[in-house]
Amino acid sequence: MAKETIVEQKSKAAISTGLPGIQMHKARMDQTISIEDAASAMGLTVRSLQALEADDYDKLPSEVYIRGYIRRYCSLLNIEPATILEEFEANIESEKDPAGEDSRIQFLESKKIRMAIICTAGVVLLLLAIVALGDDPHGGFAQYNTISVGLKYVPMLLTLVVLIAP
Repeated sequence: MAKETIVEQKSKAAISTGLPGIQMHKARMDQTISIEDAASAMGLTVRSLQALEADDYDKLPSEVYIRGYIRRYCSLLNIEPATILEEFEANIESEKDPAGEDSRIQFLESKKIRMAIICTAGVVLLLLAIVALGDDPHGGFAQYNTISVGLKYVPMLLTLVVLIAP
């Protein structure tokens, strides 16, 4: 007996589940089209087509591409893409985690806030260092006007901070 692929095992166990990949796999098998021939006709790799038939969307590009693959595959197999696409949409909606998206947005916002605080603190520390060097009684900038000399270097230091900060 030939080695069964994951898709063939899934299709035997769950043909009635309504998973779009399994339905397309079954249609391809009914028409005795090899996966290599189907992949070549669609301009995809065998691995990508196997992922599509296995409903393993993590191994494929974004949902927009997957919808296009489904339409093209249905056209190749001469089956109606509307029902397959509806099942794909239902499948995707059930897998989405709305709380996960919110937490990611919160994380990105908190990361931006932290970076802004770090950059601001860096600028303040640089300005304090300039003033402290200017007030040095044993050299430093004491022989010059402290504020004018200190301010002369501020644009250069701010440029460095902006370039260094991610």
